[in-house]
Amino acid sequence: MGDKQVKDFIMQFIVLIRDVLIDFTSSIISLIRIPFFCRYRGLSINRKSLQTLFILSNGPSLELSIEKYKDKLNNLDLLGLNMFAIDPYYILLRPKYYVVVSPDMWEDNSDIRLLEKRKRLWKAINTNTSWSMDLYLPSEAKNNSAWKKYLTNDLISIRYFNRTPIEGFRFFKNILFRYGLGMPRPHNVLIPSLMIGINMGYNIIVLLGADHSWLPELSVNDNNEVLVCQKHFYDQNTAKPAVMGKRGGTRKLHEILHKWQLSFQAYFEINEYAKSQKTKIYNATPNSFIDAFERIDLDYNSVILSASSRSKSV
Repeated sequence: MGDKQVKDFIMQFIVLIRDVLIDFTSSIISLIRIPFFCRYRGLSINRKSLQTLFILSNGPSLELSIEKYKDKLNNLDLLGLNMFAIDPYYILLRPKYYVVVSPDMWEDNSDIRLLEKRKRLWKAINTNTSWSMDLYLPSEAKNNSAWKKYLTNDLISIRYFNRTPIEGFRFFKNILFRYGLGMPRPHNVLIPSLMIGINMGYNIIVLLGADHSWLPELSVNDNNEVLVCQKHFYDQNTAKPAVMGKRGGTRKLHEILHKWQLSFQAYFEINEYAKSQKTKIYNATPNSFIDAFERIDLDYNSVILSASSRSKSV
């Protein structure tokens, strides 16, 4: 064995030891988090031969996808999220599931500037839902009352999930994911939506409107303020660049990029977990920035659009 081979072997060994130590430490930290942050038993997998779930993320491309496939989407299991309910498509498509994650939508002490937005969301869900729907919220929302006064619709069933960040060895993470004790860091609503879909037992999950095309929308002005134009299908013609807030201030460029890095990394973790649970995730979003899931063009895979018809409750 030559000197170069010896050096390469030593470097590989050092990297292996480093990775093992990082995973070990992360696993211990995750175990410590569970008793402090898990407030609900969670969703363990209970497979019911569920076939296909379409997750309607709110990216700019969603409107085009809905217009293209709305006649078929209307007969499929759909999951809407965050502000989807404020759009007329909510009434047209009648999602079977709905996920709201943003703390500003349910925390009692949320940003006063967002109170009107929260009120608008809950009133839309409460007023416009004329079918049976499961609404999923983080377990912390259970102990907050501000949002509950808006929901008086008996057709809506409230369900809670744990969004505790779980990190460490893959087998360790998958066990905790399996019992609904946590998930990859939930830096956006699509992450828990995917985990909920997997843990409900769907064999196929298809993403629509998951553009995640934020990078070209980043800029820094002369005051060193980082601006992001976060466009959705319902506001893409009116959305304007704005600072990204956080508790106590606004985010710096490195903080925004780190947040996004964790999101894109989480999709690879979710894909590995999905494989372990015999779930296949497809991304049918045109020009999506997500590189973790297999791409699919529904024009050439129409069988997926007819794989999971259901009867709409009235």
